[in-house]
Amino acid sequence: MQHPAARLTLVLALAFGATAAGAGEAAPPAPGAPGRRPVLSFEAYRRFLAGGGKVEDPNLFTAASRVYLARAPRAAGAAPARLAELDAAAPLRLVVVGERAALIPPRKHGLTHPVLLERVAEIWRIDLVESEKAFDLGQRGELRLRYQGGPYEAVLSLFYPPGPAEGELDPVDLFGEDPASAIARLQGAPSSASRLRLAEILLRNCWLVDEALPLYEEAVHGAAEPWPVARIFGFRALIAGQPDRAIPLLEPHEPKADHLLGLLHARAGRFEASQRYRWRSVTDHLERKGVLERVPGPEVGPGYRKL
Repeated sequence: MQHPAARLTLVLALAFGATAAGAGEAAPPAPGAPGRRPVLSFEAYRRFLAGGGKVEDPNLFTAASRVYLARAPRAAGAAPARLAELDAAAPLRLVVVGERAALIPPRKHGLTHPVLLERVAEIWRIDLVESEKAFDLGQRGELRLRYQGGPYEAVLSLFYPPGPAEGELDPVDLFGEDPASAIARLQGAPSSASRLRLAEILLRNCWLVDEALPLYEEAVHGAAEPWPVARIFGFRALIAGQPDRAIPLLEPHEPKADHLLGLLHARAGRFEASQRYRWRSVTDHLERKGVLERVPGPEVGPGYRKL
């Protein structure tokens, strides 16, 4: 039987200064270690999965992925199932653009997440964080990009529908600091700004949603001006698929929070409430612009007339 890793198909390679074949590979890497070619790192990743999530060489993974593995043990527990779905989806298509690569399953296995890799110091490393964070299910149950502007957008945009424009989920710029170090440094800092910064790193860099959301809530409660922090939390909760966590913290900020509340209620499936908030958001905007004038109406609320 042909080894799954031997059946990778190169469909696109735009490596900008280095070939996709990874010229200069002096010798095969040690078992479990990453290599100078995506296929070699994928081999090591399969070994990691086959071993039940046992890490033989931490350098196989990006720095943020190492944090993810350390703080989300369920990721290692899911290794056998991940190996089975990748093997079932072979052959995978290899796409390389610059320092990013993806191993993409064929269309008939469209719900299987691709394997994403980043080249760091000439070595291709598995990016577990973006492999999870970058994808969401669309309205028809198809796999789509969760957000726009992600680090793998150039690699993935030909194969997956774009995500919603609302909210930012791209990694926070740590200016060269290791994410584990940044998290440790901020862990005990009590200020609202520090809680927000820590929440942003945990969510956007490491996709540790369950750890990040309570920190956003702490940041909102501790802020001297809660609205800007609540707004950030609202968009993060929206794009992370946790709308009900943010709604109670945004309701005190009506009507300026109406548009965001409409989006959150829609994400939660409460379309009547969503329509009400979004309609009020539009009419309030037009009233401020001088396009509409509020006039007394029946008990259900005021009406408007065009000026």
